[in-house]
Amino acid sequence: AAGDRPVRVRRPECMVIYLQVEGLDALHAHLEAAGEPVSPVRVTFYRMNEFDLADPNGYTLTFGEACTLD
Repeated sequence: AAGDRPVRVRRPECMVIYLQVEGLDALHAHLEAAGEPVSPVRVTFYRMNEFDLADPNGYTLTFGEACTLD
């Protein structure tokens, strides 16, 4: 019966969670000062400032904030 076998949950090979925030630079500085594994802030071609954080479960959290390019 199905109840006799352990359930295998398949984790996604790649999962990115995108969070749009206000105060991206302050958040990045706070996480970096706390020793969290954050990437440098980058400016994307679609006009966002972003950085990534690898969470303890292996997922990538991407934080973004709209920027203005003059």
